[in-house]
Amino acid sequence: MIDRILSKHGEVVAVIDYRADEDIPYCFSARILENRFPQELVALIDEYNSLVDEGALSLLDEVEERIYAYGLRLTERDEKLFCIRLDDEASMWFFTRYPTGGGFVSDYPGTAG
Repeated sequence: MIDRILSKHGEVVAVIDYRADEDIPYCFSARILENRFPQELVALIDEYNSLVDEGALSLLDEVEERIYAYGLRLTERDEKLFCIRLDDEASMWFFTRYPTGGGFVSDYPGTAG
């Protein structure tokens, strides 16, 4: 499915062609058709994923908050994006629900709506 990723200010940061992962709920892989991710956001996403990969989970909160400040969401699905991973300039992964120890939630922990 083709969709746009918007920031909270309505800026298109990417146009993607995505599909659901068959094994992981709320997880999607995407081919990036138009990549307009701001370099600062790309750096934050890379830092976030490095921390996850290294198991430095106690350091994630600040980086997560800075990523979430962009308010990224899919236009057609009208759903937020979580746990974004940019493989390269043309491919990515993301969730449309936030994974927690108790299951998936529709917003970032500690926020409403």
